[in-house]
Amino acid sequence: MSPTSRRHFELPRDPEVHLVETEEVSYRGEPLTDERVERIVEDVRRANLLPGGKSLNRDGTHARRLSVRVHDDLYEALEEAAEESRVSVSKLTRAVLDEWAAGRHPARH
Repeated sequence: MSPTSRRHFELPRDPEVHLVETEEVSYRGEPLTDERVERIVEDVRRANLLPGGKSLNRDGTHARRLSVRVHDDLYEALEEAAEESRVSVSKLTRAVLDEWAAGRHPARH
């Protein structure tokens, strides 16, 4: 399989589920509860670690990287807004920049 191809998995419409008694599971030294799993999954989503999430060009190529320095108050406001929107700061910043660019050059978007 090439590095750019993706596997596709499908579950049956009505999967058969069996409840099984299990031992307590630990992850990094702490019990792995349903709530903790949800937090870990949310952290991964927020970190934008989903495959292909960073290839934003329409032709499938990787988007350019932009580094910007901002003061603490602005960064904290971005973090808060990103958390409320359940996206990463990077994804929120791209959306803000896209909106700005669309208003500046409406024919491009």
